[in-house]
Amino acid sequence: MYRYLVDNLIATIYKCQFTPSELREMAVLASIIYEEQRLNPRNLIIPKDIELSLTKVHEWLNKNA
Repeated sequence: MYRYLVDNLIATIYKCQFTPSELREMAVLASIIYEEQRLNPRNLIIPKDIELSLTKVHEWLNKNA
């Protein structure tokens, strides 16, 4: 799988002309997204006022999307 990923990255570099910095940024972003998706919301303790604020922001973003 590792070699497959590397080969795909090389092909993407050639096709899309990404710089090494852009690839590093993509890898970091992918890692962050992966970790965020792995979080178990039951283990998070969010104060009620923060939860209400986040809900309002979420509703606003969905309304304006």
